[in-house]
Amino acid sequence: MLNTGRSSAFIIGCLFITVYAAPHVLPRGLVLPGAPWAEKHYSETIEDADKQAFSKTLPVIDGLSRIVSDGQNSRALFSLTGKYKDRNGKEHEENTLVMKVLHNVDKYGYAEVKALKLAGDFVDSGMLSESVPKLSKTPIPVIIMLRKPGQILSKTRAYRKANTDEENKLKAEAVDLMCKKVAHLAVTKKIYHGDNKEQNALATIKTEKNSDGMTVSSVTAIELVDWGAPGVYLVKDTVIEDEVYKYCKNFWQNVFVPLYR
Repeated sequence: MLNTGRSSAFIIGCLFITVYAAPHVLPRGLVLPGAPWAEKHYSETIEDADKQAFSKTLPVIDGLSRIVSDGQNSRALFSLTGKYKDRNGKEHEENTLVMKVLHNVDKYGYAEVKALKLAGDFVDSGMLSESVPKLSKTPIPVIIMLRKPGQILSKTRAYRKANTDEENKLKAEAVDLMCKKVAHLAVTKKIYHGDNKEQNALATIKTEKNSDGMTVSSVTAIELVDWGAPGVYLVKDTVIEDEVYKYCKNFWQNVFVPLYR
C-alpha cells in the first residue's frame, strides 16, 4: 500500500527543490521565495496604458542577423545590422540594437516592455509587418532594445585559459558586480531582475600585467540583459539594497556558471 504521508513529503520536497534550485524557471505569477521585499511578478502590474506597447506597426527593418533561436519567451533574437529610427525620431547606428521576436501579445510582453523602459534599455516595440525569414508571413510582435556590451563569462578568452583559482576569482567578481547592479535597480527602480545566469549578465574583462609580470584578468563591468518573464518582480518601497544584494549573491555565487556547459 502507498504510504501517503511519505509520498506527500516527497512531492513537497521535490517542489521545494525545484523552486529554490532554479528561480529563473519559477512558475509565472508566484511570489519570489525567500524574498519578503518582492511584492509580485511584474506581469501583474500591467495597466491600460501598458497595453499600447504593440499597437504600433513598425517600419521595414533593413538588415537582420539572427543571434539566438527559440528562447523560453521568444521565437528569436536578431541584431539590427542597419540604422534604425525609433518612435521618437532618434536614429540609432548599425549594430547597436537587438530585436526580440515574441510568440504572441500578452501580459508578459507588456511587462517586458515596461521593465525595459525602467532599465533604460527600451528603444521601440510593435507589430512588424514585413516577413521575418523562417518565422512568420504575418505581422508579429517585436521589442527593440539597446545592444549591451560584454560577453558571456565562460565564453571569454580569459576564462577559457584560466585555472580553477582564476576561474573562481572571475566568477566571484562577476557575481559581485552583477548583484550590486541588481540591488541598485531594485532600490532605485523598484524592480528585481531575477534571471541572473551568466547568459543574462554580460561581462567586460580587463587583462594586464601585474607588478610581478604575471598576466591577471579581472571583471570590470556587468551589463544585465533579458527583462522577460518569468524572472522580473516588482519590489516594495521599503526594500533595502543590502538585503537584495545578499539574496542575489547567496544563490548565484555557486551556479552563475554551470558546471556542465
